[in-house]
Amino acid sequence: MQAGMNDHLSKPIEVDKFYQVLRHFLQVSDEQSFSSHSPNKPSASKPAMNALLDLPQLTGVDLEQAIFRIGGNQQRYFEILRHFIDSQVDELNSVTGLIEAQDWSSATRVAHTLKGSAANLGLEALAQLSAEMEQSLEQQVLPSFELLQQAQSLLTQVDDELSAWEHQHKEPLLAENLDWGLWYQQLQQAINDYDVTALSLSKSIRQVSQWDSAQQAALISAIEDFDFEQAKALLASYPQLSGERLSQ
Repeated sequence: MQAGMNDHLSKPIEVDKFYQVLRHFLQVSDEQSFSSHSPNKPSASKPAMNALLDLPQLTGVDLEQAIFRIGGNQQRYFEILRHFIDSQVDELNSVTGLIEAQDWSSATRVAHTLKGSAANLGLEALAQLSAEMEQSLEQQVLPSFELLQQAQSLLTQVDDELSAWEHQHKEPLLAENLDWGLWYQQLQQAINDYDVTALSLSKSIRQVSQWDSAQQAALISAIEDFDFEQAKALLASYPQLSGERLSQ
């Protein structure tokens, strides 16, 4: 919960700032992961990685290294990867329209963010394609149709592969008893710090009986869109939660 985020992410998502948040979060997670281990002995965290069974086979993705970089937290990695894919499919598809509108700046931003985020999440092949795309767009040169098609096809393929794996793996059940006071404090801290761990915490929002369905939906939407300013304002307007436990 110590991953501080300094930039506002507007709605719709400004993908370059999504990358900045993601990069900062991964850096902090790395520091936390190694805080109790010698930096010369990364194998200390490897047993947990090796114990992860039945990981999906994702084209062009170094899953073990990517999960290791995020502190070995498999669930958190796949949550971030899923949100990244969902947002970037639409962003990548928008490149052609941006070019037609002569909006080279926005098109370059999409490619730049896709490159950086893909690299951080272990999608090396997609990162390379995005780097080539960014280089062309920076010079206001239309990337080749084949390059755009390759990037779109690869992202779609990874999306399909991840979806198939997700279909076979149900979400783990939440704890039978949640300390809602502690959960509320963690959510508030994550939102205030622009911390993507708010994504994980947001899964419990639907169980908060003190908030009506419209309030729940609005807060979930703000968090999923990385609109932390909006999430902060919403949370401040909602009833605060005490340390009571809610049995499922």
